[in-house]
Amino acid sequence: MLIAPINIILFCFGIYSILSKKINFYLFTIIFFATSFFGFLPGFTDYGIRSINNYDLAIVLLLLGIIFLPKKNNFIEKHRLYSTYKKLTLGFIIYVTGLILYDVFISGNSFANVLIESRAYLFLLSLKLIDRIDLNNTSKLINILVYIISIKSFIYATQYILNVEIFESSELLLSQGKFSGFYSLSPLIIIYLLNKPKKIFVDILSIFFLVLSSILLGSSGYILANASILICFIYFAKKSIIKMVLGFLIIPLTVLLIALFPSNISNEENISADFSLDFKEALNFTSEFNSSRDITEFYHGGSFQFRLAMFAERALYLIDNDRLLFGDGFTPDSKLDYQIFILGTHTDYYRFGIEQYNSADFLYVNLISRFGLIGTILFIYLFIYLFKFSKYNMFFFSSFIIFILLTSLNSNILYKMSNLVLIYLIVFTEVQLRFNNHYTKALS
Repeated sequence: MLIAPINIILFCFGIYSILSKKINFYLFTIIFFATSFFGFLPGFTDYGIRSINNYDLAIVLLLLGIIFLPKKNNFIEKHRLYSTYKKLTLGFIIYVTGLILYDVFISGNSFANVLIESRAYLFLLSLKLIDRIDLNNTSKLINILVYIISIKSFIYATQYILNVEIFESSELLLSQGKFSGFYSLSPLIIIYLLNKPKKIFVDILSIFFLVLSSILLGSSGYILANASILICFIYFAKKSIIKMVLGFLIIPLTVLLIALFPSNISNEENISADFSLDFKEALNFTSEFNSSRDITEFYHGGSFQFRLAMFAERALYLIDNDRLLFGDGFTPDSKLDYQIFILGTHTDYYRFGIEQYNSADFLYVNLISRFGLIGTILFIYLFIYLFKFSKYNMFFFSSFIIFILLTSLNSNILYKMSNLVLIYLIVFTEVQLRFNNHYTKALS
């Protein structure tokens, strides 16, 4: 198997990049392991002796970078908003640390259990890494990553539309049947491409295939996020030519392809029916859940009602056990002796068949289970606070907040938080760019 030796070489190269201060190479190795290279690789890699989760290697590289890389003097360091954001993040890290210490020393949970479950929260330290890289030199790396995701969406759309199998190795590509080219970070990539001051043809083409792949995937959450981003862009765009490109190229071509290949888009009735069903389920959920005598009736696919029921089941469990405010500790699903919850994300890793405290479908299941109501509010506020930067770029941050809120309802965008490295890299590179312009004008 080639993946294991390639991973070992890249991990060693990441360490070398830290020591030699080759920051873009170092960041690439972290993102490679943290995201399992945007779904091109399986989450776990077998090294012969044992299998290791790729994000564990990313965590090691992240910590090494924080320890050995010197701090950089980015313009954003001088700004009150950024300073406040770091304090908020530090406050949340202290809160989580307190929960972990309580779980070990008061509740009596084993240190091994807590380490297994909580180690992924070390990605919260990604902000510490941002202070140690020169954000003026990261745009080239981000562009490369953007085009990799775009190419993946192009391959996915090609396979889906032509009904061909370009890649056959499901283990290498982490696919089931078809090569799943659409990735949960693609709305962020669309925001990044639309935000570029000069858009070339490749950028427009990338946006087109990212939007198309979300439609072919048939996920109403992604479609709604991308549609909202496009609407925000058209609303805030100053140049009419940009509106013309979006209005007369991307959207009509997408609609045309949908019309030509209607049978391939979804096994359901149609996309509008999915939106209508989600909206109806959200409105009727409370009354239906309270009147239900059998919670298993909400166990139907990945519907929005199913996600809400997962959250409600865990919230009621925490209320019954007087743990709503601070969560139920950090025992991993794999170490549970008995099944607690009936509803959950399907998994082949645990003997219950579903995830218990965690969910790759619905972020708020993870948050309230581990951090409680207080921690859930604090964590979401970390992203809501970023809207304060909108005075420097209203489109970027309006779209970013929409992206986070919508994808948190039906994706694993922040599941285990391994995507924080890439999210913070893109967001604060944009902040640095705006602050560069601000301070340059102030000094001139």
